[in-house]
Amino acid sequence: MNPKMNEIQQSRSLAAVGTTPPDAFNRDLDTVSPKILIVDDDPGVVRVLATRCRRLGLDVTTAEGGLQAVLKSRNNFPDVMIVDIDMPEVGGFQVCELLLNSKMPGMNVIVLTGCRDNETSERCEAIGAYYVPKTTEAWSNIRSILADLLQLETLETDPSQSRSFLPTGTATRSGTLPAPGARVLLVDDDLGVITALRSRLEKMKATIFVADNGIDAYRTAVREEPHAVITDYLMPNGGGHYLIWRLRENKDTATLPIFVITGELETAERPTPRVEDLLGPRAATGVFRKPFLFEEIASALRTHCPILRA
Repeated sequence: MNPKMNEIQQSRSLAAVGTTPPDAFNRDLDTVSPKILIVDDDPGVVRVLATRCRRLGLDVTTAEGGLQAVLKSRNNFPDVMIVDIDMPEVGGFQVCELLLNSKMPGMNVIVLTGCRDNETSERCEAIGAYYVPKTTEAWSNIRSILADLLQLETLETDPSQSRSFLPTGTATRSGTLPAPGARVLLVDDDLGVITALRSRLEKMKATIFVADNGIDAYRTAVREEPHAVITDYLMPNGGGHYLIWRLRENKDTATLPIFVITGELETAERPTPRVEDLLGPRAATGVFRKPFLFEEIASALRTHCPILRA
């Protein structure tokens, strides 16, 4: 058994010493699921990891930031922590410094990060953490580490489920974790607008997904879990109104920031709603008229998408 895991189990045994017969306690201990804490400010990554870890039979706790992770650990200290590095307020390495000390029980750490530089790898090695880059192989690497650390006999009870993180009938991206960094979905049937926005957003280190109508855009949003959507309003095969309605009706995308860009002239057949009618909790987050200034869009994205502020 892994030394750290043995130490954890011994500490639990000491805490339970009393009138309970040793054999009875050992039988109970065998039924206790290892505890894992997943810390990432990307809800998509947290959701995917939590689903997979539960399928491994682990007791999962999640946190959307470093401060929340520290607070949750006080009453439910994990055996293993999967943590991102770049998070607002309290970063991943700060969380490790607070939780990895002599006053705390032993804990294994897996650093899951989009940083692929030698400095990050060396810092992980210095604190005894496993270093896993956010790539398409991330889950495979994490699963192998967990199997070794926790002596798991079975990795996933139902292999047919390992390819799906979303509700039945929803397509997934080959069962991989969401793309690292900011993810933005662009929706427009004007290739020129898509090209211009894509070029500028990629300079902000964002991963871009593209659709030219509302129907395909909704499917892409569910599959790729973007942090924001920028969409035209008047398009064939489902325009902006359709896309906003579908996204707001889905609990997984209901709070997704949606920015509408439109410059179409109003006609009797294709009326354009007033800007104020497009905004609201169940509508768009922001509206921009064509021709638009990209800096205004970038500012709105940073305001509503913390991951883009860096």
